[in-house]
Amino acid sequence: MNPLIPMFAITGRPTGDQLRARLQRFYEGGVRQIMLYPRAGCDVPYMSEEWRGLCAACIDFAKERGMTIWLYDEFNWPSGSCKGEVARDHPEFMASRFVWDGESVRVLRASEEDVRHTYEQFTVDMLNPAAIDRFIALTHERYARWFGELFGTVIRGIFTDEPSFAYTCRGDNQLPYYDGIETDYRARFGEDMTSGLIAYFTRGECAAFSERFWRLIAERFRACYFDRISAWCRAHNLLMTGHCMCDDCVQSEYRFSGSVMDNLDRFDVPGVDEINTWLDAPRDYLFAQIQNVRAHGAPHAMAELFALGPCSMPYARMRQMIWTAAAHGVDHFFMAISHLDARGNWKKDNFFHDFAPESPDFAGAAALGQTAEAAARFAARAPLTHSDVALRLPVSAALSTIRTETPDRVDRAVNALIDALRVRQIQWTLIREDEKTNAPHTIAFGADGTYTDETTGARYTDAAACADDLLRQIERRVWVTRADGSPEESILLKIYADGAFAVIDRAMEPAAPRALVLHRGDQSLPFTLETFGMFTSEDAPHTAAAHSLPIEGYAARSAHPALLRLPLLDAPECAFTLEEPLTMAFNGRVYPEEGEILLDGAPLDFSRPAANLTACFGGLYRRTEPIKLSAGRHVVSSLLTDKCFLPVVIAEGAFSVDGALTVRTRAENDASFTHSAEAVFDADIPEGARRIALCYDDNLLVASLAVNGQPAGTRAFAPYRFELPDDLAGRKARFVLTAYSSHAPLFGPLDRHDGTWGNRVSRPERLSLPNLRLEWD
Repeated sequence: MNPLIPMFAITGRPTGDQLRARLQRFYEGGVRQIMLYPRAGCDVPYMSEEWRGLCAACIDFAKERGMTIWLYDEFNWPSGSCKGEVARDHPEFMASRFVWDGESVRVLRASEEDVRHTYEQFTVDMLNPAAIDRFIALTHERYARWFGELFGTVIRGIFTDEPSFAYTCRGDNQLPYYDGIETDYRARFGEDMTSGLIAYFTRGECAAFSERFWRLIAERFRACYFDRISAWCRAHNLLMTGHCMCDDCVQSEYRFSGSVMDNLDRFDVPGVDEINTWLDAPRDYLFAQIQNVRAHGAPHAMAELFALGPCSMPYARMRQMIWTAAAHGVDHFFMAISHLDARGNWKKDNFFHDFAPESPDFAGAAALGQTAEAAARFAARAPLTHSDVALRLPVSAALSTIRTETPDRVDRAVNALIDALRVRQIQWTLIREDEKTNAPHTIAFGADGTYTDETTGARYTDAAACADDLLRQIERRVWVTRADGSPEESILLKIYADGAFAVIDRAMEPAAPRALVLHRGDQSLPFTLETFGMFTSEDAPHTAAAHSLPIEGYAARSAHPALLRLPLLDAPECAFTLEEPLTMAFNGRVYPEEGEILLDGAPLDFSRPAANLTACFGGLYRRTEPIKLSAGRHVVSSLLTDKCFLPVVIAEGAFSVDGALTVRTRAENDASFTHSAEAVFDADIPEGARRIALCYDDNLLVASLAVNGQPAGTRAFAPYRFELPDDLAGRKARFVLTAYSSHAPLFGPLDRHDGTWGNRVSRPERLSLPNLRLEWD
């Protein structure tokens, strides 16, 4: 089954027919699994009978079509509060914490006034088993009453998202607390906590206390939350999936989630959170935890991907991250946030990536699903019997140094060595603190940031020196070089027990295709690694065609109007300049409230449907009649609040625009577009041609081809090669190639980067077909 699982955010107050229509479009795009995601923008009360009815409509559709449904156990996130209902009117379920007031340590209970979370207020005591039991009763048990007869069949599992005991005790003067912790600490370690707490808060000598305290909290959290949720799921024939909070380094995971790998052992489909679409050592670390949990018996694993963008994300980047996750054992890919409409971004406006049928480039969804299925098959392969190097998880070193002057020294050392091993293509695994291993070399990390090879006793202060020494001592099975024999460092190489391999591009920005060579013993295999691409043992290197005919010109056109966001983020007005008289229409936002929008001081009349905006935006906007404007400066103004991904005003028309908001009539062959554009050209296919293909080099856009009016396929990523039937030989053919953008050009250019994550949006796309050619034998 297609392992892509869109996180379907049901926004507004839709009808069952609207939900079924959306799911039908998913189905037509090859999607076979959906997670129902209660999220900001939903106007239906969470866990109400009305919510049950919306879920039932989706579940009934899935049952009819043979699709799979995944549930989600919270409104927004983090999991554990049932949208605040757990602690509402139940003060005994509100968290308490140790607080240092500068003179003494006190225990204070959290309150709604002094606890804030970015999205939802969160005050639940996650270290209180009775509070977790109430959470289960309010969420899981309700779902069981409504749909329990479909658990294990149509409804496969339930997702828990970033539960943590840290939301209610953030800051250097606070630590988590639970009733009985002093007794537990004394029984476990034979001493009172008081002196340790004071030393911790005053940055005294507290290494032993720090380690003991965080281990105790980790065990309590695992028993209260993960053990309980896991037991409930298994008793009800549901797979438990989801991920922990702050799982990308040792210190942060213990301060937010406890021992991530021990927690994930309780999951049926353990997961990680990689929604930034970053490729770096901390991401390698978090994926390595999944590889370890799978080695300890987990039959499957998941990754939550793409939600934080970038907003404009080529399908090639999605494929790259899917394969990176699969290389570490992930075989379920939860895909971003797929809104029914975009109103959810009113509250959460600092990111946007929408894997949804309304996005013009959803035409590539089927191809992405196919490569995800191949990636999932690789995830199921047995890893090497033993890797070249095992990295021992440095829990004691990390926890004992939390209150030192360089608290992240251990994590920086871990990341440095992980990166050094990757660029040298050394196969490594992450093992638990006390885990036995048969790896030839096991590296332990010291609290001072050093490395010790437990096999040889060698000690290193530098990650590169350690990795170089290890490389001299191991016998490489498979390695990759550039065509000239020099090292290739910008890849991830994974090798499997059956001799299979995967080579994955590591770049985060577009780069030219690279000519590389894979070496195995005395054999050398040249191959091309495309932008954001991958090459595996199942791929045959491309054999060049005997003949190639360049196509020199094509007519570019877009039947869709240009769309221009008029930015009102920092001021109540925005000016643009027309080089010549021009007819334009304006789309004005009517969600969440209507308000006056002026053009040159006169109110605009939004009396028409916003038909040229895609469906997830169209219902939130209204459009004016076309307006004839004179050349010169014009000003749009409004007191409505502009949002990064819900602009107040979007202009449309047959125009082009430069970065200074200078607008001119769209030229006949203008290659810029928002939504889709076509390239039209004719070519004579030579007599006797065989293995005919239309090809061009990477432009990172989803594209479909029609030849003489007949569809010839869709390509979502390089190589952009469309195989054509041999019966075209000796004939003239008309080609129409249509390229699609994502939603992103609607929002850009935005140069500001609000929020923690940044917006990462794009300018309008340009239709570009570099090195366009016919090839044949």
